[in-house]
Amino acid sequence: MKSKLFIVFLLSMAFVASAWAKERPEVKCVLTLNDGKTVEGWFLKEGFGTYGPNRLKNVDEITITPTKDGKDGTTYKADDVKVLKYIYQNGSEEKEYRSLYALKPQTRPRNLKHSGHKYFWMVAYKGKKVLGFLSEATVTHTLPWGRNEIKTKAYSYCIDGDEVAVTYYVPYDMSLNAKTEYKYNFERFPEMVEFIKSKDFSTKAIKENPFSILEKLDGFVGK
Repeated sequence: MKSKLFIVFLLSMAFVASAWAKERPEVKCVLTLNDGKTVEGWFLKEGFGTYGPNRLKNVDEITITPTKDGKDGTTYKADDVKVLKYIYQNGSEEKEYRSLYALKPQTRPRNLKHSGHKYFWMVAYKGKKVLGFLSEATVTHTLPWGRNEIKTKAYSYCIDGDEVAVTYYVPYDMSLNAKTEYKYNFERFPEMVEFIKSKDFSTKAIKENPFSILEKLDGFVGK
């Protein structure tokens, strides 16, 4: 079955950590815990964690309450959950999050050394074996007259069965030698490295559709 892009996320979301309105949203939450148990409730509040050189920001805990207007709830950390789903009651949207570690800073992606705790990663791409995620990021550039911060999106992936999400693309933070960075982020897949080295690979294509490279990866690992 051909991989599908969740275009609604790619085209319409400026930032992907939940940016709620002033009024509390009417959102049903369904959590699948590590032991397989399913817990349901209504959104009350969430907490965020940031990490890494580009200050990636993801939800890392969610508090749910048994009733829509409940004032007290139970908090679940990403470490205790496998899958989190937000179901918006206006019928416009459903979001799925996977609980995964971040890659430990200054370690090679192929080693999958991980952060101290897990985060909820919003699923924006689903292939046969590959999942793609969106996060918020803040890219900082040091200029002669001061520091410039740019809010943007970060794109990450994992293979089915992984416990670590690898971030492979952050706009405004790619060096002139972008091919080397892509090879580094996909180096545990020899066929991907060969593809990135080939004339068929295009950094422009990734800028236009950051999940296109995951479609290629899924073609290799999903055989």
